[in-house]
Amino acid sequence: ASQTVQQSSTRITSTSYSKACGDITVSKTGTYHVYWSSYRTSSSGTWGTQLYINGSAYGTAQTTFTSSYYQAIHLTNVSLTANQTVAVYGRSRGSNYYLYVGQLTIIEA
Repeated sequence: ASQTVQQSSTRITSTSYSKACGDITVSKTGTYHVYWSSYRTSSSGTWGTQLYINGSAYGTAQTTFTSSYYQAIHLTNVSLTANQTVAVYGRSRGSNYYLYVGQLTIIEA
């Protein structure tokens, strides 16, 4: 089973991690694949996205962008229990720069 939430209109300008896309609540315990993409408006400065489970950071921050402005993330073997919520948080360079996250998808492994 897969679940997707599209939320590309949330614009992150904060330099600390803020919720950009979510939440998806899982209905059953299991192992999941998690995908999302992001876009940033500048290639300089400190940027990143990170998976959050029940409001807590999971794993490591994703700070590599495949081109100057885009990022496509696929995390494997994410263990979730029933009723946990999954979201993606992001941070940007600062107030005049924007990070967008879209199409958070989780698929049961």
